[in-house]
Amino acid sequence: MAWLDCLRLLAGLSMLVLHCTADQNGGAWGDYEVRDRIAPLVLRTFAYTARTELFIIISLFLLMMSLEKRRRNYSDTIAEQAERLLIPFAFWTVFYAFFTLLKAQHFGYFDSKLAALGEVHTWLSFAFMGTSKYHMHFLPTLFCVVLAYRQLP
Repeated sequence: MAWLDCLRLLAGLSMLVLHCTADQNGGAWGDYEVRDRIAPLVLRTFAYTARTELFIIISLFLLMMSLEKRRRNYSDTIAEQAERLLIPFAFWTVFYAFFTLLKAQHFGYFDSKLAALGEVHTWLSFAFMGTSKYHMHFLPTLFCVVLAYRQLP
């Protein structure tokens, strides 16, 4: 299925371009002059054609193919997907939380980041919204979509 690999490559390159043309908050360099933002904005316009949504569609397609080849009940499928998605998500969430502390110490805002990590709502936001870094939303989003796969035709 070379076409599927091409779609995955397109989605991956699209995400790479989106992340490379973003400022530290994930935006399109809003604080810069218009002439300095033109190239990133043009690149982002083309990159938006295939991004997270394409990865989700590909993932669901592959899940459906897998279930067709090897039938599993819903709870087994969810357990398997939780292991594949949520364990790496938990690892990277904790990694980014503490990496942010290292960065904060270097740039002088350690106390505020440490205080934020002591708040329950910070960790709830990390866990349910993937906010430890702006790209971390993908894995919990994909898991929620997988939870709903039984509703697909």
